[in-house]
Amino acid sequence: GQVMEKRPLRVAPHLVQTVSVRSMMLDVIVARLIALAMAVFLFGWWVLVLCAISVGSCMLFEYGYRKFTRQSNTLGDLSACVTGLLLCMTLPSDASWWVPVLGAAFAIVVVKQFYGGLGRNFINPALGGRMLLASFPVLMTTWEDPALRLSIQELDAVTAATPLSYFHHGALPPQDLTQ
Repeated sequence: GQVMEKRPLRVAPHLVQTVSVRSMMLDVIVARLIALAMAVFLFGWWVLVLCAISVGSCMLFEYGYRKFTRQSNTLGDLSACVTGLLLCMTLPSDASWWVPVLGAAFAIVVVKQFYGGLGRNFINPALGGRMLLASFPVLMTTWEDPALRLSIQELDAVTAATPLSYFHHGALPPQDLTQ
């Protein structure tokens, strides 16, 4: 099984801090909470539902796979939670409930567990879950506009696809050269 070992992290010659996989994953989760709160503010409560489905699915697939293969339970290291959190943050805010479930299955089972678990995967599992982009390109590239949702009349910045993406489809960008 996988052992979570604690190694001293020497920050300065006189300081020692014990760091484990769990503590690092918890730091990532805490760091993502502000972005999650902003996503809820901009896009609504469905974002939290998607996040719960994504995190829950990642944990379920990791537990199920490891139970099926008679390996030790690794839910305590929180890496499946981080994968679920990062995966949900790559999804459109109005995605259906099944989208994070499918992404979690691929991210945890194929990308992470088939290659030996935490630290042995060939790419970041949450990034692997983005295979949804190749499978469902329209669904994954259609986003809700937070300005319309919040009734913001004037914005000082707007993000959009680069001009090259318009040229790829044989169209000119809607912005003029001054923008």
